[in-house]
Amino acid sequence: ESNVFQFENLAYNGDIQNIDGVNKIISTVPWAKGNTITYIKTDGTTGTLNKSYAQVIMEAAAEAGISPYHLAARIKQEQGAGSTLSSTGRGDHSTYKGYYNFLNIKATGSDVVGNALNYAKSEGWDDPEKSIIGGAKFIASSYISRGQSTLYLQKFDVDNSDGSLYYHQYMQNVSAALSEGNTVRTSYEAMGLLNSNINFVIPVYKNMPAETSPS
Repeated sequence: ESNVFQFENLAYNGDIQNIDGVNKIISTVPWAKGNTITYIKTDGTTGTLNKSYAQVIMEAAAEAGISPYHLAARIKQEQGAGSTLSSTGRGDHSTYKGYYNFLNIKATGSDVVGNALNYAKSEGWDDPEKSIIGGAKFIASSYISRGQSTLYLQKFDVDNSDGSLYYHQYMQNVSAALSEGNTVRTSYEAMGLLNSNINFVIPVYKNMPAETSPS
């Protein structure tokens, strides 16, 4: 009942997805609170966006055509739920000051943070809003439109509709799909939406062995 939300279709659904749900997802995240967003510019001065994180997430999701709940849960997963953002969301990196990668796109290799922020710089993500919008579009074009339209399929690339299998995974965290799905499910429950028309995409495996492989 809870774990099934890792199979939710992550396309935008304006009938049940709204800013109240986004606020519920990020309600326990101290850095995401408030009606404005303060950030560090590339010249080291302070900038302010006259929008809340919830507003930015809703607008980015609608523009990219993906679930704002998925986007909020993914940002919470990538940036953490503590009092401060992670190193890719603070804008204070000595080499990439004023650049942001809220979704940790291209955060791979020996220098995970540096590679993520180098990509952010190449994309011009010099404030949190640009980073979130750009990251949402990246997920939409690189995963959802390629047949990986659920958290499960983004982690486990078992769909061959794009002509490839196995290697095209979003995250290294094996349990990320499960935990993000449960976060979204909790928001649906809080808003009384669990009986709404929610679309799930569940892969069915054929020719499985009769017994579980021994550990």
